[in-house]
Amino acid sequence: MAKKFNITVNGSSYAVEVEEVGGSAAPVAAAPRAAAPAPAAAPAPAAKTAGAGEHAINAPMPGKILKVLVKEGQQVKAGENMMMLEAMKMQNEILADADATVKAVNVSEGQTVKAGDAVCVVEAMKLFNPIKAPAAGKITFLAAHGASVVKGATIAVIA
Repeated sequence: MAKKFNITVNGSSYAVEVEEVGGSAAPVAAAPRAAAPAPAAAPAPAAKTAGAGEHAINAPMPGKILKVLVKEGQQVKAGENMMMLEAMKMQNEILADADATVKAVNVSEGQTVKAGDAVCVVEAMKLFNPIKAPAAGKITFLAAHGASVVKGATIAVIA
């Protein structure tokens, strides 16, 4: 008596009949059937881009996000592990590059990323450093409140 089985090999589905002869099985392969199409993956959410004062943390290589260790609004320290990325069977840490606040997480666990994909967006911590006058005098120049300055720029003049 022949038994019928459906098997899948390398994505192709086959209907086979196996007949027992003298205690050993002899497979008889039938013509391949078209396999059912795989369900379409849900579209990934649009990645948030970095705004003013923010910057993206990018995937260093293609791989799969194994674990997301941060959430929006969380404060992180420079060097803190933010995510685990699996690439070529190796687990790689994606680290914070500065003390910052996480503004957006653009990936979820199990998601595949390409090298350079923005996996999250962070805003570097703002530092408030008081500047003390070296001597008494009158302020003749003062940089505008909120103005961006570069290293070495004059921000105030006291006469």
